[in-house]
Amino acid sequence: MVTVIEGEILRFILEKNIPIDKLIRYELACRGYDKNHKWCGFDIAKEVWLK
Repeated sequence: MVTVIEGEILRFILEKNIPIDKLIRYELACRGYDKNHKWCGFDIAKEVWLK
């Protein structure tokens, strides 16, 4: 996965010391699934992953 991320994004992550788990949680929230990988919709997924 990291090999397909643009270099600019990777440099930003390093420069700003962004924890990788925040990016993962954001991506999971954008997919609309809960922790059991069941479709719950985008709003509920945001509540699940971005609390």
